[in-house]
Amino acid sequence: MPGDEGAGGKLEDLAARKMGRPRLVISDGNTGLGAALNRLWPDLPHQLSTVHKLRDLIAKAPQDVREAVREDYLVYAETLEMAQKAHEAFLLKWKKQGPGVATSLEEAGEGLLTFFRFPESQWVSLRTTNAIERVQLEFRRRVKTRAALPNAHVVLRVFFGLRISGQLKLRRIKGYRELGSKKGCCVRKKNFMTSQEKYAIHFSTGSGTEPSGRSSGRKL
Repeated sequence: MPGDEGAGGKLEDLAARKMGRPRLVISDGNTGLGAALNRLWPDLPHQLSTVHKLRDLIAKAPQDVREAVREDYLVYAETLEMAQKAHEAFLLKWKKQGPGVATSLEEAGEGLLTFFRFPESQWVSLRTTNAIERVQLEFRRRVKTRAALPNAHVVLRVFFGLRISGQLKLRRIKGYRELGSKKGCCVRKKNFMTSQEKYAIHFSTGSGTEPSGRSSGRKL
């Protein structure tokens, strides 16, 4: 979704179809999407993909300190308070050792830590756009040998065919049993959780996966 106009159009289309206000949007940091969200649904919780941001940070760091950037990355803290302290420590350190790295983290603000508002069992799924990207990658793999799909209706028909035949599998997010529940939330806001079922919308323009060696066997 390049740019504000494209992102805004997609969101307005969802709203026009009576989707309702989502409880959370997860994206890869597209600035146009952020602006459109603020215009359409002010104060909507918005999680920036931690995988995409880590990739940005590493790209801005010299080769010999990239592993140190990965180790200092704040989103693997066990609590919101610990993550906020790690954020401050990261900026203090990297403003001296790598100003470009620190600036990139500052651009994300608190958007990297939105997932802490939700039950801990959901953190792994909510902090990245991996859920939708797995579907995108699998869909592309299944249709790569076909001719170009002529329009959106054909894309939907192919997608439905792959889904109903079992060739394309949709996975539940981790902690799905706690959807709609306040249990386990680190931060509670008045009227933040509602009894009405809402959706978490994932938006991504690229591919991202959980950094290897960081999440395996680690408490989140």
